[in-house]
Amino acid sequence: MTEKRVKVPTRALTKDELQIVRDYFSSLRAGLVRFVEVNRLYLLFKRDELFFEFGVRLGFRLNELTSIKWSQVYDFEKDCVRKEITIHKTNMKGKKKSRVCVISKKLEEYIADFKADWYSVYLRDLTPDDYLFQGIRSKKNTRIHNCTLHKRLCAMFKELDFEDQEKLSAHALRKTFCTRVYYDVVDKDIIACAQITGHSSPANLMYYINPDKQKFDDKMRDM
Repeated sequence: MTEKRVKVPTRALTKDELQIVRDYFSSLRAGLVRFVEVNRLYLLFKRDELFFEFGVRLGFRLNELTSIKWSQVYDFEKDCVRKEITIHKTNMKGKKKSRVCVISKKLEEYIADFKADWYSVYLRDLTPDDYLFQGIRSKKNTRIHNCTLHKRLCAMFKELDFEDQEKLSAHALRKTFCTRVYYDVVDKDIIACAQITGHSSPANLMYYINPDKQKFDDKMRDM
């Protein structure tokens, strides 16, 4: 009889871990850019970096992220990054409601940076209909498989030796976003947080919010 696998709940990244990941990508870009023969490897990390930032800054689910096309983030007529992104309801979980998110200045920089290197990665001109996240060797316009990005993220978390790695996955990006919005953006307003993060109810949102363990530990020490 096969033993039933217990599903471990995903956790959010801490603020310290967020910074560690960003420092990790920065060090990769600084180190690999010097070597022409691994330039495509360097660009692959840039794609992963962009995916990571989309996840923690906008909170879309994995399947929603891989559905994004360049026309949704870049205005080809005006030749600039759009100010907001809309994921159509057909690509959203439940397929009931679209979700619109503001693209931050920092995310604009990541998008523009990746666009500038597009031809070097895929050896073909970029079109509005191209998927934003594709396999590094894609010769035609196909979205990257969800499992590929999930495995690359898990490998990165393992390399960085984070605690509770069994609780870290691609879904950790969305949980990180929800936790940050709850604590840092809406000051623990659960109704506002549910609206921003695209949850149908505050009850559904509670699963995504991790307690601020550092603040909890500090208060416990003062009791």
